[in-house]
Amino acid sequence: MDDTNRPGQRGLLVLLGVVALFVVLIVVSGSPARFLNWVFSILAAFSLLLLFAFVFALVLVVVAAVLRRYVERRRQEPDDEPRDRQSPQPRMRGAQYFHRRQRHHRPADEWEDRDY
Repeated sequence: MDDTNRPGQRGLLVLLGVVALFVVLIVVSGSPARFLNWVFSILAAFSLLLLFAFVFALVLVVVAAVLRRYVERRRQEPDDEPRDRQSPQPRMRGAQYFHRRQRHHRPADEWEDRDY
């Protein structure tokens, strides 16, 4: 069994298996048309299996990427929250509103006395 561990020996065994499968299908089928029908059916089933495996792997990769982005954003949110809570944004809005309100209600003579 140590001889079958080499890659060349494995390839030869796979080739012999495929040839044996073809010989069995030829003998069992009885006609070349039925043999080709079976071969194409087996190839179609194998290609569909590979296609399903590829699509499944692709879906897994996309879902993993989306989940990774979601986790990274969730991790960054707590880091950003303290900055937002400490930001003077509400006070700035109130100060701007108060400043505008004061400016609109100033007496006319104060505007005339000011030099620009």
